[in-house]
Amino acid sequence: MNKLAILSEPWAHIQEHMTRDFPDESGGFLLARAVETESGVRLVVDEIIDPSEGDDRWRLQNQQQLAPSGEYMSKTGARADNTGRIPVFIHNHPSGTLKTFSYADDWAHEAWAPFFEEVGQNGFISVLVAGDGDNIEAAIADVWSEGEQYEVDTVTIAGEQFHRSVRTVIDSDTHPSNPQMDRQERMWSEYGQALLENSRVAIVGLGGTGSAAAVQCARAGVGELLLVDYDDAEESNLNRLYGLTPSQAESGASKTDVVARHLQSISGVDIETIDTEITDYRILPTLLDADVILGCTDSEQSRAYLNKQALLYGIPYVDVGCGPEANEGEVLSLWAEVRRVLSGGPCLFCMDAVNSQAVGGEGLPDDAREDAQRDEYLPDDVIEPSLVTMTTTAASIGVTQAFALLVSQPIYWDPQHAIDVWSGLNHIEVKETQAGCVCQSDQWVPHQASLTDCNLH
Repeated sequence: MNKLAILSEPWAHIQEHMTRDFPDESGGFLLARAVETESGVRLVVDEIIDPSEGDDRWRLQNQQQLAPSGEYMSKTGARADNTGRIPVFIHNHPSGTLKTFSYADDWAHEAWAPFFEEVGQNGFISVLVAGDGDNIEAAIADVWSEGEQYEVDTVTIAGEQFHRSVRTVIDSDTHPSNPQMDRQERMWSEYGQALLENSRVAIVGLGGTGSAAAVQCARAGVGELLLVDYDDAEESNLNRLYGLTPSQAESGASKTDVVARHLQSISGVDIETIDTEITDYRILPTLLDADVILGCTDSEQSRAYLNKQALLYGIPYVDVGCGPEANEGEVLSLWAEVRRVLSGGPCLFCMDAVNSQAVGGEGLPDDAREDAQRDEYLPDDVIEPSLVTMTTTAASIGVTQAFALLVSQPIYWDPQHAIDVWSGLNHIEVKETQAGCVCQSDQWVPHQASLTDCNLH
């Protein structure tokens, strides 16, 4: 699968041109980096190229066609060559009715491709947005590499309204109704259901929260699930881990096997399982195939890692957790907590939702961590109480937001929200992206591959 993600900053810039120039076509050049995934390539658009001061953006412009000036193309090529990245030309069809490249588009892109293949990563990408910039109907993309043209299967655009387009869903003339999903289709139509069925969701952590999220995704018709957990089930999981039987708990079956078997009994969803730590670098190509990541782990190191990958590669990340409190048999609160991380932030560090000290502590060898706990540099390991209503509520809120992202519907929840299932209290702490946060620095260096080395399909 070939996927392209446009990050928030370059999109905001190009969106301004599209909105301002409406009803004429508009667009411009951007740059992308490539990273190889398990099934293909993920292309991440992260920089816009503006013409040099005094240069014209367009050689010709009317309502039918855009032709960038030679100076603009040369500047883009030079920047791509200097940074080792891929030139991207993006433009819109303002009316939104033509959701495919026109004949003029195809002719122009094919003519430009040889020039751009000589610079950067020996490739060229064209992107079409159907709509005026503020209202996106669809988005598609093609890639040229070594003289061959490839379709991009999925395009996502970050911004105030996250948008996701799937090429096969756009190209299909009809989307047959599925009787099993009739009630859902009445909400977001057959088109929305087709988007959901053509999606891949990664669920990291398969305890009470993660197993509930997996069941909800499978029941709703998500096409593919990646289930990640290195832990085995035990008897204390029986009160909340969906699908776990007493015999499985007694034998110490892996949580991925427990949940996968349960899902196979209720759904035809395609399932891939990984029984190791998500921070294992060998897993990254598989994780990068996801359209949404649901983090249901209580490991601070894993949460920080997922937060980082989501921002680097433009994959929406929904962080789901619980915060119970009890004292001598009295329940004080059962917090279901959900945080959403999209390109542009705020990230979990901006939200003060990750304990940096714990992140470092979890990475220590066992004996070093025990010494740090003894010297009170790190808190002791504590077994938290839990209740199935709390974990399932948290899962439901997180999965609902994931569904909205997958079917390109508005999300009205704030990026950070918590509900006390016990008392009914709501807690909303609105956080903005913090200028001094690690997510705004250059400390995070993404993996990058040559386009010619990636497995384009």
